[in-house]
Amino acid sequence: MLFPHDHSTAAGAVDELQRLGVAVVVVDRYFPGLPTDAVIFDDFAIGYEVTSAMLERGHRHPAMLWSESDATSVRDRLSGHYRALHDRGLPELPERSALRVYDPLDPTARRQRLRSMLESPERLTAVICGNAPTLELAVSDLLAMEARFLGAVELAAMDQFLTFDMSPLAVVSARLPAREMGRQAARLTHERIEGAGTPRRHVVLRAPVHVADRGQNTLAVVGATAPGR
Repeated sequence: MLFPHDHSTAAGAVDELQRLGVAVVVVDRYFPGLPTDAVIFDDFAIGYEVTSAMLERGHRHPAMLWSESDATSVRDRLSGHYRALHDRGLPELPERSALRVYDPLDPTARRQRLRSMLESPERLTAVICGNAPTLELAVSDLLAMEARFLGAVELAAMDQFLTFDMSPLAVVSARLPAREMGRQAARLTHERIEGAGTPRRHVVLRAPVHVADRGQNTLAVVGATAPGR
Protein backbone atom coordinates (compact mmCIF):
# COMPACT_ATOMS: atom_id res chain seq x y z
CA MET A 1 0.00 0.00 0.00
CA LEU A 2 1.49 3.29 -1.15
CA PHE A 3 0.84 6.94 -0.27
CA PRO A 4 2.69 8.98 -2.93
CA HIS A 5 4.04 12.28 -1.64
CA ASP A 6 3.74 15.62 -3.40
CA HIS A 7 5.63 15.65 -6.74
CA SER A 8 6.01 11.87 -6.49
CA THR A 9 8.25 10.14 -9.05
CA ALA A 10 7.20 6.65 -7.96
CA ALA A 11 5.08 5.80 -11.01
CA GLY A 12 7.93 4.05 -12.82
CA ALA A 13 8.79 1.90 -9.79
CA VAL A 14 5.11 1.04 -9.25
CA ASP A 15 4.75 0.03 -12.91
CA GLU A 16 7.77 -2.28 -12.59
CA LEU A 17 6.43 -3.81 -9.35
CA GLN A 18 3.09 -4.55 -11.00
CA ARG A 19 4.79 -6.20 -13.96
CA LEU A 20 6.65 -8.40 -11.49
CA GLY A 21 3.33 -9.48 -9.99
CA VAL A 22 3.51 -7.43 -6.79
CA ALA A 23 0.13 -6.25 -5.49
CA VAL A 24 0.11 -2.44 -5.24
CA VAL A 25 -2.74 -0.33 -3.86
CA VAL A 26 -2.36 3.46 -3.85
CA VAL A 27 -4.18 5.44 -1.15
CA ASP A 28 -5.52 9.02 -1.04
CA ARG A 29 -4.37 9.82 -4.59
CA TYR A 30 -3.56 8.06 -7.85
CA PHE A 31 -1.21 8.18 -10.84
CA PRO A 32 -3.14 9.68 -13.78
CA GLY A 33 -0.92 7.99 -16.36
CA LEU A 34 -0.62 4.57 -14.72
CA PRO A 35 -3.45 2.07 -14.08
CA THR A 36 -3.34 0.91 -10.43
CA ASP A 37 -5.71 -0.14 -7.73
CA ALA A 38 -6.44 2.86 -5.50
CA VAL A 39 -8.63 3.91 -2.60
CA ILE A 40 -9.34 7.62 -2.76
CA PHE A 41 -11.71 10.23 -1.41
CA ASP A 42 -14.20 11.92 -3.72
CA ASP A 43 -12.00 15.02 -3.80
CA PHE A 44 -13.93 16.73 -6.57
CA ALA A 45 -17.08 16.54 -4.44
CA ILE A 46 -15.15 17.77 -1.38
CA GLY A 47 -13.93 20.83 -3.28
CA TYR A 48 -17.39 21.46 -4.69
CA GLU A 49 -19.38 21.02 -1.48
CA VAL A 50 -17.04 22.95 0.83
CA THR A 51 -16.92 25.85 -1.63
CA SER A 52 -20.69 25.75 -2.14
CA ALA A 53 -21.28 25.89 1.61
CA MET A 54 -19.04 28.94 1.92
CA LEU A 55 -20.80 30.65 -1.00
CA GLU A 56 -24.14 29.97 0.66
CA ARG A 57 -22.83 31.80 3.73
CA GLY A 58 -22.49 34.90 1.55
CA HIS A 59 -18.80 34.69 0.55
CA ARG A 60 -18.32 35.40 -3.17
CA HIS A 61 -14.55 35.16 -3.65
CA PRO A 62 -12.95 32.79 -1.12
CA ALA A 63 -9.20 32.25 -1.18
CA MET A 64 -7.62 28.79 -1.33
CA LEU A 65 -4.50 27.84 0.66
CA TRP A 66 -2.63 24.60 -0.07
CA SER A 67 0.04 22.44 1.55
CA GLU A 68 0.73 20.52 -1.70
CA SER A 69 0.60 21.41 -5.38
CA ASP A 70 1.20 18.26 -7.44
CA ALA A 71 -1.12 15.52 -6.21
CA THR A 72 -4.40 14.35 -7.71
CA SER A 73 -6.19 14.97 -4.42
CA VAL A 74 -5.49 18.71 -4.44
CA ARG A 75 -6.01 19.03 -8.20
CA ASP A 76 -9.42 17.36 -7.97
CA ARG A 77 -10.39 19.57 -5.03
CA LEU A 78 -9.42 22.64 -7.01
CA SER A 79 -11.55 21.42 -9.94
CA GLY A 80 -14.51 21.02 -7.59
CA HIS A 81 -13.90 24.51 -6.22
CA TYR A 82 -13.96 26.00 -9.71
CA ARG A 83 -17.11 24.08 -10.64
CA ALA A 84 -18.93 25.47 -7.59
CA LEU A 85 -17.99 29.01 -8.65
CA HIS A 86 -18.99 28.31 -12.27
CA ASP A 87 -22.40 26.92 -11.28
CA ARG A 88 -23.17 30.19 -9.49
CA GLY A 89 -21.94 32.43 -12.29
CA LEU A 90 -18.91 33.59 -10.31
CA PRO A 91 -15.47 34.15 -11.88
CA GLU A 92 -12.41 32.07 -11.12
CA LEU A 93 -9.75 34.23 -9.47
CA PRO A 94 -6.42 32.39 -9.89
CA GLU A 95 -4.60 34.87 -7.66
CA ARG A 96 -6.70 33.40 -4.87
CA SER A 97 -6.86 29.75 -5.85
CA ALA A 98 -3.74 28.69 -7.79
CA LEU A 99 -1.93 25.60 -6.53
CA ARG A 100 0.87 27.43 -4.75
CA VAL A 101 2.09 25.86 -1.52
CA TYR A 102 1.48 27.88 1.63
CA ASP A 103 2.62 25.74 4.56
CA PRO A 104 6.35 25.49 3.68
CA LEU A 105 6.76 29.28 3.37
CA ASP A 106 8.32 31.24 6.18
CA PRO A 107 5.86 33.26 8.31
CA THR A 108 6.74 36.57 6.64
CA ALA A 109 6.05 35.20 3.14
CA ARG A 110 2.80 33.55 4.25
CA ARG A 111 1.51 36.77 5.81
CA GLN A 112 2.51 38.81 2.78
CA ARG A 113 0.44 36.49 0.59
CA LEU A 114 -2.56 36.86 2.87
CA ARG A 115 -2.03 40.61 3.04
CA SER A 116 -2.07 40.91 -0.76
CA MET A 117 -5.42 39.11 -0.88
CA LEU A 118 -6.85 41.18 1.96
CA GLU A 119 -5.92 44.36 0.11
CA SER A 120 -7.17 43.24 -3.33
CA PRO A 121 -10.16 45.00 -4.96
CA GLU A 122 -12.36 41.95 -4.31
CA ARG A 123 -12.41 42.05 -0.51
CA LEU A 124 -11.42 38.79 1.13
CA THR A 125 -14.06 37.45 3.51
CA ALA A 126 -13.32 33.70 3.46
CA VAL A 127 -10.32 31.36 3.36
CA ILE A 128 -10.66 27.68 2.42
CA CYS A 129 -7.70 25.54 3.45
CA GLY A 130 -6.68 22.30 1.78
CA ASN A 131 -6.24 20.56 5.12
CA ALA A 132 -6.35 21.04 8.89
CA PRO A 133 -2.65 21.96 9.42
CA THR A 134 -2.99 24.70 6.78
CA LEU A 135 -6.10 25.95 8.58
CA GLU A 136 -4.15 26.29 11.82
CA LEU A 137 -1.36 28.20 10.06
CA ALA A 138 -3.82 30.55 8.38
CA VAL A 139 -5.50 31.37 11.69
CA SER A 140 -2.12 32.00 13.30
CA ASP A 141 -1.02 34.25 10.44
CA LEU A 142 -4.23 36.27 10.42
CA LEU A 143 -4.04 36.82 14.16
CA ALA A 144 -0.36 37.82 13.95
CA MET A 145 -0.90 40.61 11.41
CA GLU A 146 -0.05 43.99 12.89
CA ALA A 147 -1.54 46.21 10.19
CA ARG A 148 -5.29 46.68 10.08
CA PHE A 149 -7.55 44.88 7.58
CA LEU A 150 -11.21 45.54 7.09
CA GLY A 151 -14.04 43.25 8.03
CA ALA A 152 -14.11 39.62 9.19
CA VAL A 153 -12.68 36.45 7.63
CA GLU A 154 -14.36 33.04 8.07
CA LEU A 155 -12.40 29.85 7.52
CA ALA A 156 -13.07 26.37 6.12
CA ALA A 157 -11.06 23.16 5.73
CA MET A 158 -11.25 20.49 3.04
CA ASP A 159 -10.18 17.76 5.44
CA GLN A 160 -10.40 17.15 9.15
CA PHE A 161 -9.01 14.15 11.03
CA LEU A 162 -10.53 15.11 14.37
CA THR A 163 -12.56 12.83 16.63
CA PHE A 164 -15.43 15.33 16.71
CA ASP A 165 -17.49 16.68 13.84
CA MET A 166 -16.30 20.30 13.62
CA SER A 167 -13.16 22.23 14.45
CA PRO A 168 -14.08 25.49 16.19
CA LEU A 169 -11.65 27.16 13.78
CA ALA A 170 -13.79 26.28 10.75
CA VAL A 171 -17.37 27.16 9.81
CA VAL A 172 -17.27 24.43 7.12
CA SER A 173 -15.13 21.29 7.04
CA ALA A 174 -15.02 17.90 5.33
CA ARG A 175 -14.44 14.93 7.59
CA LEU A 176 -12.48 12.30 5.69
CA PRO A 177 -13.19 8.61 6.45
CA ALA A 178 -9.50 7.76 6.86
CA ARG A 179 -10.10 4.55 8.84
CA GLU A 180 -12.41 3.25 6.11
CA MET A 181 -9.72 4.08 3.54
CA GLY A 182 -7.31 1.82 5.44
CA ARG A 183 -9.85 -1.00 5.64
CA GLN A 184 -10.69 -0.81 1.94
CA ALA A 185 -7.02 -0.67 0.93
CA ALA A 186 -6.16 -3.71 3.08
CA ARG A 187 -9.13 -5.63 1.67
CA LEU A 188 -8.16 -4.79 -1.92
CA THR A 189 -4.54 -5.77 -1.28
CA HIS A 190 -5.59 -9.16 0.08
CA GLU A 191 -7.80 -9.74 -2.96
CA ARG A 192 -4.82 -9.20 -5.24
CA ILE A 193 -2.52 -11.39 -3.15
CA GLU A 194 -5.09 -14.17 -3.33
CA GLY A 195 -5.07 -13.90 -7.13
CA ALA A 196 -8.15 -11.85 -7.98
CA GLY A 197 -8.11 -11.34 -11.74
CA THR A 198 -10.62 -8.50 -11.91
CA PRO A 199 -9.60 -5.23 -13.58
CA ARG A 200 -7.72 -2.73 -11.44
CA ARG A 201 -10.16 -0.29 -9.89
CA HIS A 202 -10.52 2.89 -7.86
CA VAL A 203 -12.61 2.69 -4.71
CA VAL A 204 -14.01 6.19 -4.12
CA LEU A 205 -15.12 7.18 -0.62
CA ARG A 206 -17.50 10.03 0.12
CA ALA A 207 -16.60 12.55 2.83
CA PRO A 208 -19.40 14.27 4.75
CA VAL A 209 -19.21 18.05 4.86
CA HIS A 210 -20.17 19.70 8.14
CA VAL A 211 -21.51 23.25 8.22
CA ALA A 212 -21.74 25.23 11.44
CA ASP A 213 -25.08 26.64 12.47
CA ARG A 214 -25.22 30.41 12.52
CA GLY A 215 -25.39 30.39 16.31
CA GLN A 216 -22.65 27.78 16.79
CA ASN A 217 -19.35 28.75 18.42
CA THR A 218 -16.89 29.25 15.57
CA LEU A 219 -13.98 31.55 14.86
CA ALA A 220 -14.02 34.52 12.52
CA VAL A 221 -10.92 36.71 12.48
CA VAL A 222 -11.89 40.38 12.60
CA GLY A 223 -9.50 43.10 11.43
CA ALA A 224 -8.37 45.49 14.15
CA THR A 225 -5.85 48.24 14.71
CA ALA A 226 -2.62 47.12 16.35
CA PRO A 227 -1.97 48.34 19.92
CA GLY A 228 -0.54 51.85 20.03
CA ARG A 229 -1.90 52.81 16.59
